[in-house]
Amino acid sequence: MSSGAAKSAAAAAVPMAAMPATPNHHATVNASAGTATEPMAGANAHAEGGANADDSFVGHTPSATAPPMAATQVYPDGFPGFGPEVLPPEAVYHSREDAYKAINALAAAHGYAFITSRSFQTSGGLTTAMYSCDRSGRGRDPNRVMKRQRAASRRTDCHFSVYVKERRDGLWQVRHRTGAQFSVHNHAPSEDVFAHRVHRSLDADQKDSIDVLLQMDMKMKQIVTFLRLKYRKNVGARDVSNYIASARRAKLLAQPQHPEQTARAAKEQASLEQQTLEQEKEDLLLEEELREQLGKELQQTAGGSSAQDFFG
Repeated sequence: MSSGAAKSAAAAAVPMAAMPATPNHHATVNASAGTATEPMAGANAHAEGGANADDSFVGHTPSATAPPMAATQVYPDGFPGFGPEVLPPEAVYHSREDAYKAINALAAAHGYAFITSRSFQTSGGLTTAMYSCDRSGRGRDPNRVMKRQRAASRRTDCHFSVYVKERRDGLWQVRHRTGAQFSVHNHAPSEDVFAHRVHRSLDADQKDSIDVLLQMDMKMKQIVTFLRLKYRKNVGARDVSNYIASARRAKLLAQPQHPEQTARAAKEQASLEQQTLEQEKEDLLLEEELREQLGKELQQTAGGSSAQDFFG
């Protein structure tokens, strides 16, 4: 029996959920997939097209410690310390969704986010998905005359990206792309991870909670507070508002239109917008209070350094 076949037979004999973890940071437990991991041998010793490696590990949860954040701007030659060292490991997952959650968990810890760039099928009928930095693509031409004012684009034409490939055994594996340009960000890490829409998005469970709270006539402040406490996540009032508005629109479109319903929907939307603005204002005031308090503590412990020195 060849060494590759022996490895496959040994791996098949051990349920993936029971694979032992090691102290290595590439061997942790993936909370979303619920599976343990095993170190991968020769992770970088393959060509871009390889899809069925036996030396792999299932699941991965990155360190929650992010590097120091810097001012956001474009660095054509790559931002120092924001390159191959923040690539997700070439791990194996039970599903494409598990893989996507894992690579974005690592991305969040390092100040960036992955979005789906494209997906295609190989000649063998297996799916390959490419996930790119959410700052990929070119920004809008600043000299172009726009019909209406739009927010400035955050795109910097960043090429940082990875593949997630379907294997013949039904598992999905993260693969690094061949080429140095695909493992280097051309911008600094984000100062706030929630600047990335992907990291603020509401999952199905959170949306269900919102639906239940709305049936209980809960206000925006109560809904946001509940979600933050239950999910330990900095849920934004605007994201909750957008979901509620879209759910109401879908419900309205599914029913015959009557003037009374339309008027009531408009009134509810106006009330929702007002509650959202009030919650955002409250969040901003709280953030300013926290910054002021932290600044005072820094002055006391850092020999007179001001909050302005710390926050820039």
